[in-house]
Amino acid sequence: MGPFRSCGQPFLANPSNAVLQPGNVLYLILPAIWAFNLVIVLHFVLCAAGAWSLARVLGCSRAAAFACGAEFALRR
Repeated sequence: MGPFRSCGQPFLANPSNAVLQPGNVLYLILPAIWAFNLVIVLHFVLCAAGAWSLARVLGCSRAAAFACGAEFALRR
């Protein structure tokens, strides 16, 4: 059944598996619930830091860049 599972799509090529995502290393060293929560928090922090960095590169002040990062990370 091996090669016929998922219509032959390779396991690593499926983005929903997230096998090669760097944050999933936390699942090897932490309990599952802690790792899950930490991965979610790290996604928000990286999102906010990226938006802040982009705003600063585009010439915004630090306060405006902070507002941009906070809004981008915390919006629905």
